[in-house]
Amino acid sequence: INEKQDACSRGYNGLIKTVENELADHYDVTFTRLEIFSENTSSFIETTAYIEAKVVADSMTTFSIGLSSQMSIDQMLYEGTAVAFTHENDAIQFDLETPKYQGEAFHLTIDYEGNGYDGDNYAGGLHFTTSDPDFNYEDHSYTFNQPYGSDVWFPCKQVLSDKIDSLDIWVTTNASQRVSANGLLVEQVDMDNGTTQYKWQTRHPIAYYLVAFNIFSYSEYNFYCHPEGFDESIFVQNFLVDEEHIELMGEELDLTCEAMNLYSNWFGKYPFHDEKYGHSIWGKGFGMEHQTITSMPYDIDFRRLSHELSHQWFGNMVTCGTWLDIWLNEGFATYFDYLALKHIISDQVGEDRMAYYHERAMVFPNGSIYVPAPAINNASRIFNYKLSYCKAAAVIRMLRFELQNDDLFWEILTNYLEQFKNGTATTEDFISVVNQTTGEDYHWFFDQWIYGEGYPIYSGNWYQDQDTLYLEVTQEVSYPAVTPFYNMLMQYEIRYPGGDTTVYLQQEQPTQLFKIPFEEYVTNINIDPENETLNQDEGIIEIPVGSTTNMELQGVKVYPNPFEEKVKVSLPSEYSGSFEFSLFDNRGILVKSGQYNVQDITLDTKSLAPGLYIIKVQNETGRSIHRIVKME
Repeated sequence: INEKQDACSRGYNGLIKTVENELADHYDVTFTRLEIFSENTSSFIETTAYIEAKVVADSMTTFSIGLSSQMSIDQMLYEGTAVAFTHENDAIQFDLETPKYQGEAFHLTIDYEGNGYDGDNYAGGLHFTTSDPDFNYEDHSYTFNQPYGSDVWFPCKQVLSDKIDSLDIWVTTNASQRVSANGLLVEQVDMDNGTTQYKWQTRHPIAYYLVAFNIFSYSEYNFYCHPEGFDESIFVQNFLVDEEHIELMGEELDLTCEAMNLYSNWFGKYPFHDEKYGHSIWGKGFGMEHQTITSMPYDIDFRRLSHELSHQWFGNMVTCGTWLDIWLNEGFATYFDYLALKHIISDQVGEDRMAYYHERAMVFPNGSIYVPAPAINNASRIFNYKLSYCKAAAVIRMLRFELQNDDLFWEILTNYLEQFKNGTATTEDFISVVNQTTGEDYHWFFDQWIYGEGYPIYSGNWYQDQDTLYLEVTQEVSYPAVTPFYNMLMQYEIRYPGGDTTVYLQQEQPTQLFKIPFEEYVTNINIDPENETLNQDEGIIEIPVGSTTNMELQGVKVYPNPFEEKVKVSLPSEYSGSFEFSLFDNRGILVKSGQYNVQDITLDTKSLAPGLYIIKVQNETGRSIHRIVKME
């Protein structure tokens, strides 16, 4: 699947156009009403924005708010009186005649019009698409704001920590069209001029990037969900292309209720149960978790559906505190789409999905889940699918595994959602909840897996002497410059004639010898049989009884590194006899192997894809392991 078409990949590339606006920190937005005129045939928009706010600084003498400079402002009223203002660098600003002080409320009205789309902004704002013959689309307009596209089409503070406490979106459009938006449709007014006004409102705090409306000649497919153990019924309102589309997607959409039931019993009551949930078709190839109304592509699949629904808790009710903490939104949503597949579709489908997430995460031998501060304006880094989504989901699963207590894991999530409900949370906030709930300090775990880079590479050997199993495990890492070692719990499957058993061992040093009482005759040992941890598995081999380790072969050369079409392996002359080599890709999959009786060999590597590889050279006395990289 192309990542731009994947449910949780935003398809961004490059830098985001942003403007710092410290003056906006002086107040908090409490209410916004957007009275919009727009059509499905263009991205032009006429709007009257009414905003209520209160001062949070000690005093405020200058007001400023973001709005694209490509908008033409007809009038600005402050407390009902017209004011002179400047509008430049995508911000409106004016001086107050009388200062406002902390706790004081004020309101303003802005009348403006213009093109609501900005091709230089990676979210774009108000989009417009023409007919799509593949999906019977007519002309269609829709908004997309994440991460910094909201002020392209409406005046706002693009600050995650200042949610709009209450919002009205009143959209007037051609009477042949319908409008979907956040919250509840409280009134639909047919005008005398062939237009209809749709009055939507939400009374729950909402982050600026989750504000949305779509215009299209929709057909609705609606139903109610009744989560077990809850009195409330949840209205699910779906805006689809036409009746044929309803016929195609109806069964998939019906699974919304199964996912809603699962999540409600895991996380608590659906946060917006007094309004609605739903889906609205838009012109993008991925889903977007707009609050109470997820925007969806024409083809809706259950994984995408479950991913976006879980965002209503993780992302919307509790929003990441900064874009550096995006894993708190996307990592949890990706983890829960895996669990939804596992519990609702089948265990195997779910586990296959997690294996895919592991595979994608290990494409990068380096890179942290936490977005580095210099990348705050780089959308492709913020929404890096392999790190912010796949690796983050794998690490959340690993936290659950490390705890070895499911009740405690769910208690952590419940406490996190309750403590930061209707607000925002940072990575450090989440770590604090983990520490408070467990009564232990888990900073070490997050230092390795969220702030750290790369992943561990496991190998080992074993022998059995009477009733004792000797298991020596070696952990190497893909990026030792940042994370030289992972202190972690690992699962091992010990196989014997007639069965198998599982043991859990804490890796506390790079090479560790474990002595395990074991009476059965051991035939094989497997690392991480249930794929609970993110690791590259190079396997565990049996060695002769009485050995303590495979000695490191000294003087083995593998070159050039990086390589292109060929790799040479050279052993010192003192190593006589045959030796074996094994070449693994970064997922631990064997791609080449062989046995030779000469000291120097040349491997043909033209067919290998660019990336990180591990080559293991061994003979009867020891082994040597090397990381090598194939260039583009």
